[in-house]
Amino acid sequence: MTPDPLRILLAEMSRTRHEGPARSALHLLAHVDPERIALTPVFSFPLRELAEKDLPPKGKALHVCMPRPTWQATPTALAQFGSQVLKASGELTKIIREQHMVLVHSNSLVNIHAAVAARRTHSPLVVSVREIMAPKRANRMYVQWVCGGAAAVHAVSAAVRDSLVSLGVAERKITIIPNGIDIPQITDRQIADVRREFNISEQAPVVCIVGTITELKGHHVLLDAVREVLAAVPDARVLVVGASQADSGEYEKRLRAAAEHAPLAGRVIFTGRRDDAPALLAACDVHAQPSVLPDSLPRTVLEAMAAGTPTVGSHIGGIPEMVVHGQTGILVPPGDARALSQAIQKLFLDPDLRTRMGAAARQRAGAQFSPSAHAGKIMDLYENALNRGTISKTQF
Repeated sequence: MTPDPLRILLAEMSRTRHEGPARSALHLLAHVDPERIALTPVFSFPLRELAEKDLPPKGKALHVCMPRPTWQATPTALAQFGSQVLKASGELTKIIREQHMVLVHSNSLVNIHAAVAARRTHSPLVVSVREIMAPKRANRMYVQWVCGGAAAVHAVSAAVRDSLVSLGVAERKITIIPNGIDIPQITDRQIADVRREFNISEQAPVVCIVGTITELKGHHVLLDAVREVLAAVPDARVLVVGASQADSGEYEKRLRAAAEHAPLAGRVIFTGRRDDAPALLAACDVHAQPSVLPDSLPRTVLEAMAAGTPTVGSHIGGIPEMVVHGQTGILVPPGDARALSQAIQKLFLDPDLRTRMGAAARQRAGAQFSPSAHAGKIMDLYENALNRGTISKTQF
């Protein structure tokens, strides 16, 4: 007799379905074996953002508002956030008990709501860590509290693992499982349609940056670099794909203002949020990931690799674990606009190099970041966590 699948709650606190962690959660839902694992996703963003293809093959998605932790130390802000934690963790606790969940998977280290709910229900907790936190005392205490109560800790990259170890998490407790990525089939017509939509000629070289507009992603570094690029490649264009969140709206305004002045005027296109990232990436000649702070394993780099577009990225965080310098892209020092400019120019001016790097990136995406392998390892992690149960803080 075939055993029933394990009932697991997947808690995802992204503010929109377009954020990297949310896309990773949706990707896992699409590839997990429903006969082995019954995942019930709980999202913080409105469920109307989901398409039918986003839903699990069995069951349904649920909604619980899970606000991100506040870093404001005012008594009012802290009291308000404490009230939000009690409310959200209470709703998650109710779901866990009513639906007889055997395990809680928090898709983010900062999802305190899921961690509290797991403790209240005495459920084994698996934490997927996608953040690289500064080694501050408050961070250390928080990480040890969350990971101390977790049955398993999943790091998306070696850079994340090293950060966790620096914060006091035992290395033996951490399993590295990189994100998986599907390899899309992009047609010439889709690429032509993208360029036509934004009035970009077939010959104009294009560099894109994809994802939430926030200062740590280094959009300002890219615009500084493009000023120099335009001196050598006057017909170059920049696609800024994505939108800011409420807390980074002023940053986007500054970027848009800078793009209105020469030499950037008329060369920078802000597309807003899009659901056709593979086609957009394939329509560009270079993908930029100029992060200025450690980035765990940016999903947009994987998407660019899968689309066959070479990446010029910062040599920081988990980016070097994806981009093989000189083979699938070019790595530059973070915050160095001149080095970024030179790398973009090199790829713009050498079509053969671009083609070789793009093909190598696509091959590496398929070989090293298999979605089925990723889902299989996550399912193994669930089963191992259930076998071990909750690990005590003495493991640190």
